[in-house]
Amino acid sequence: MAIIIFSKHYASSRRCLGELTKIMEFHRSRDQVVLPIFYGVNPSEVHNQECSFGQAFQDLVQRISPDENEVSGWMTALSEAGSVCGLVVPNFESKNESEDIQNIVKLVRYLLDTKDSCATEGLVGVRSQVQEVITMLHKHQSKDVVSLGIWGTGGIGKTTTAKLIFDRIQNEFESTCFFSNVRQAWESKGRVYLQEQLVSRICEAKNMRMDSNESGSLKLKERLRHRKVLVVLDDVNDLEQLRALCGNREWLGEGSKIIITTRDLHLLKTFGVDDIHSMKLLSNDASLELFIRKAFKRASPEGKFMELCRRMVAYAEGLPLALNVLGSSLYGQSSWEWDWELMKLSIIPPPAIFKKLKLSFDSLDGNGKEIFLNIVLFHIGEDKDDVIQKLDGHGCNASIGIGALVDRSLVTIDKNNKLKMHHMSQLMGRRIIHQSSQNNLLKRSYKYDVFLSFRGEDTRATFTSHINSALRDAGIFVFKDDVELPRGNHIKLELLQAIGSSKIAIIIFSRKYAASKWCLDELSLIRELHKSDYQVILPVFYDVAPSEVRSQTSSFGKAFKKLIQKFSPPKGQVSKWRTALRDVGAIAGTVILNSREESGYVKAIVDDVRDILDKKDLYVAEHPVGVDNRMQEVITMLQNHPSEDVVMVGIWGMGGVGKTTIAKAIYNKIGHKFEGRSYLPRIRKVWNQREGKVRLQNQLLSDICKPTKMKINSIESGINILRDRLRHKKALVVVDGVDKSSQLHALVGSRDWFGKGSIVIITTRDRHLLRESNCVVHLVKNLDERESIELFSWHAFRQKSPKEDFIELSRRVVAYSGGLPLALKVFGSYLFARETEEWESVLERIKKIPLKKIQKKLKTSFDSLSDLSDKEIFLDISCFFIGMDKDDVTQILNGCRFFAKTGIKNLEERSLVTIDENNKLGMHNLLRDMGREIIREESRTLGKRSRLWFHKDAQAVLLKRRSHVYKLDDHDKYVAISLFGKQITQLHTSISAGNKRY
Repeated sequence: MAIIIFSKHYASSRRCLGELTKIMEFHRSRDQVVLPIFYGVNPSEVHNQECSFGQAFQDLVQRISPDENEVSGWMTALSEAGSVCGLVVPNFESKNESEDIQNIVKLVRYLLDTKDSCATEGLVGVRSQVQEVITMLHKHQSKDVVSLGIWGTGGIGKTTTAKLIFDRIQNEFESTCFFSNVRQAWESKGRVYLQEQLVSRICEAKNMRMDSNESGSLKLKERLRHRKVLVVLDDVNDLEQLRALCGNREWLGEGSKIIITTRDLHLLKTFGVDDIHSMKLLSNDASLELFIRKAFKRASPEGKFMELCRRMVAYAEGLPLALNVLGSSLYGQSSWEWDWELMKLSIIPPPAIFKKLKLSFDSLDGNGKEIFLNIVLFHIGEDKDDVIQKLDGHGCNASIGIGALVDRSLVTIDKNNKLKMHHMSQLMGRRIIHQSSQNNLLKRSYKYDVFLSFRGEDTRATFTSHINSALRDAGIFVFKDDVELPRGNHIKLELLQAIGSSKIAIIIFSRKYAASKWCLDELSLIRELHKSDYQVILPVFYDVAPSEVRSQTSSFGKAFKKLIQKFSPPKGQVSKWRTALRDVGAIAGTVILNSREESGYVKAIVDDVRDILDKKDLYVAEHPVGVDNRMQEVITMLQNHPSEDVVMVGIWGMGGVGKTTIAKAIYNKIGHKFEGRSYLPRIRKVWNQREGKVRLQNQLLSDICKPTKMKINSIESGINILRDRLRHKKALVVVDGVDKSSQLHALVGSRDWFGKGSIVIITTRDRHLLRESNCVVHLVKNLDERESIELFSWHAFRQKSPKEDFIELSRRVVAYSGGLPLALKVFGSYLFARETEEWESVLERIKKIPLKKIQKKLKTSFDSLSDLSDKEIFLDISCFFIGMDKDDVTQILNGCRFFAKTGIKNLEERSLVTIDENNKLGMHNLLRDMGREIIREESRTLGKRSRLWFHKDAQAVLLKRRSHVYKLDDHDKYVAISLFGKQITQLHTSISAGNKRY
């Protein structure tokens, strides 16, 4: 800590100013605590170097003539130190200063305690913020009732700061209450509940009941007015919450303190708090320290990770929530996984961050939301007054709207009056835009078939009118933006939804298309949604060449240059327009140059649209819970490859995990981008049917190359035909349910079979097949608990969450299902409309005897094991070795003449077992029970089964064997028995018929 005592002549000392400069450097870079004491001077005099303090500074500069850099450093340090909240001590010679000194000592103790706590808990970057708030509280008289607001964007650390302050000062008060998540409690429990809780906690009274809102306010005032209390109200978002819980100063006793955390500055001002602390983003050094602690659980990373850490910190831009989430998610990951995560983050913000930030957006009214999204798309970096003028021209009350965004920390205004926005808020806004445009798309319900984008004065009465009429006559639903908007940028949510809920965007480039700012902004948005959502773009080059659009040359380029000269848009905006023109201009489209006869072109475009719309999507799932996120993970993986690469990706996982569902969703999502697409289902089953192999090859040929009269008659000829006919096509092929390498060889051979930009998706339970084909592998993860409960509830209750009486029972089913979608659907449907007593009975039964539908699906993987030894190893693990060290199990099984190392590897490749970071063998509950059911089906008699894993069964068999009740048959090979739970005892005996293992 550094205590700086500013006096009238402090700035006349070069040594003092040099010392101050160093102190403020440490304050910035190392979060050193600084406590300024303004002794006989005001903070503003130090901050601005004015009055007698400023005169002393000017006298020093004139006297010693330092260089400009030194003077600039002093002024910066004085300005920063004068802005730090400290204590003001009037310099009265007759005044007894002992009270001020005692207050300073007391404050220093608090700040040092806070510093130690921050260091212990790893709360990097919090110390200076806590210091400022505590200093604000202590500048008031000891008997004052003080209300203070902590304000900032979501995830910036308001709650953390408030908790730390609460811990440090709570011993000063008779009663205390830290009320977390006021927003959430208010919405879910209501006003009276919060009032009851507040009185109960402060007065330590149980079962406090209030009859109404009015009686609640009266009781609060009555109970609290004679108490010195500390109340923290965390995450407040409504003025009514403050009025209900802390009314005004008369409600509380002398010396009480109220601390309010909120994202809404206007709320604090309206309530009339005494002080407001604005939370600051972390410095680069503090951000790096916090991130490294989360990502590595230590103070420094390995050398190769340092640059990756810096990139992550740059992405987070000092937001603690982002640093915590990203650091924790990357703990223990490889550098390759870090690169992969960075690539994903450039497209989609992490869900935990998006959800937290979106609360601020959701609190806006319709006008505020529209203004925010327009700023995200068009106005970052522009002058605030210019933006207000533009948006007001579109009927927005922009001045009030931008003020609301500033109050909620969604937008900032810099010293040059430019609009700025945190990187995370921009990503959040763009994600909302995508979601707004996707609403119908995600529900598999397009509102429009075609969206028309055009320059009104060029083509409205001619080509655009003709193509619009022809499309409508063909029964195609068209959205045509007929209104040429006034000068400036503006986009309404309705238009976003129209663009996003159209399957196809037809963009009609004309000579003066680039003279319209509106057209270019619309094009930029269409391009952005096209790249993210894989919508189809059909460009029409009307009296312009594609190269003129791509390079902005000739008359098209002149119109573009005139626009830039006229409006002087920011460089970033111009760059965005150029990128959109280049990318969309490179898409193959219809070129119409000096043509008097347009009807043929119109017919061709209508036919193209019909072809695209005729490509039917696949049915995915009635309740696709968790599908979108997993689908997007694979799509992001695909986007990581150059656009002209032929990519083969394998979707791998255990049976019933949702591989086929995800593959279908991807097929629907990106299929419109390809010249041809084919979905080949149930390969394993069809392959073994008569003529099944050739039928699959013919289906692939027909889907991609239709119309075609060519017929494949044999596997060998089919390989040659497919290779020759597909190599010029940009195709999407999904090969579902592969279990043999010969299937891949006959259907998708190699990357050379397909045209540039093709994608082949393979679903399988066998990772080894994918490695043989050199595929990129994506492991499908089981559903998490929230997703599992939702999917189960849709099938068990026909609603999103369990009925009240079934919540705990549902959790038990979900826990047993282990996040496997197949099990959740089957169990849910099986338990639908049953009473709680039946649920209990079913739960007990399925743990012993799996449902046939699930077992049949899972047993396919077991049956596919070609080596009998692998099957025996699987059964042994399912009965005895789950949770044991892999090396120990390998040694045990090798002693039984198995090749355990290879066998366990084969099981892992087929998702039948897992090996965790501690080298322990794991197995899904349902696979375990499937294995044990195979053993049960060997015989109804316990002694006839090859393995016994329940201790009571084992004991019964051993005792009865000794009494000769059970007789070992000559054809028995072995019996394995689990004894005493913690160990497996093997009793070897020699029997003439062969070796038997006990």
